[in-house]
Amino acid sequence: MSFNFELIRLETAHRCAKLGITIPVGVPPIICETEIVPKTEIRVKKRALALFCALAVVFEPKSTFKDAVTEVTSWATTHNLSSEFSDHEAIVFKAKNNVGLADKFWGEQESLYALGWSLGLVNHIDPTDYLPDVFGNIFPDISKSESSDSFINQCELRSVEIISAELDFWYCFHWWAVENRNVTAIRKVQKLSTIAIKARRKSLEWLLTAQEWDEVALDT
Repeated sequence: MSFNFELIRLETAHRCAKLGITIPVGVPPIICETEIVPKTEIRVKKRALALFCALAVVFEPKSTFKDAVTEVTSWATTHNLSSEFSDHEAIVFKAKNNVGLADKFWGEQESLYALGWSLGLVNHIDPTDYLPDVFGNIFPDISKSESSDSFINQCELRSVEIISAELDFWYCFHWWAVENRNVTAIRKVQKLSTIAIKARRKSLEWLLTAQEWDEVALDT
């Protein structure tokens, strides 16, 4: 692999400028060629499915939470996903109820959106809005015991170069959002919360590094 990281940063600057964002001076490259350790396609597919399972339980109505845990756990076991849950996600399946879980996992929806993009399930990650309401429809219907095969077969991981360029954009966007978090006028430009921006960056950074899901540093 041989990438022109200067060209990638120039493209990032162009995308940011269209949003009214200026990349802060001195933002270092997030990644260099020698540090790229891309995840395999099947690993990314399983990560997306595992995260989807956890979120399905988190946002289940309180009255049916326990049933959802049982149903999703069974489905995940059937499709060999039990070992794919991160330590953070595993907490969901041990909880007595889902009180407070939505707040802890709200940003993970945006992480799933970025994973979906990386697998070619959506054409782009909208930098001006949150994930679309219909996004969840591309995943298997666990309540109907749908197989994961159709989902897995329709996914195709984008190239490392394309993902690298997207990561650089969300990295710089995240850096800018953090540096300007106390600026009142920021909301006129930044329609997304910093949590959402950070969550999208997390997925892309995980994709290209040796870090595990819960270990992605997300430094700025």
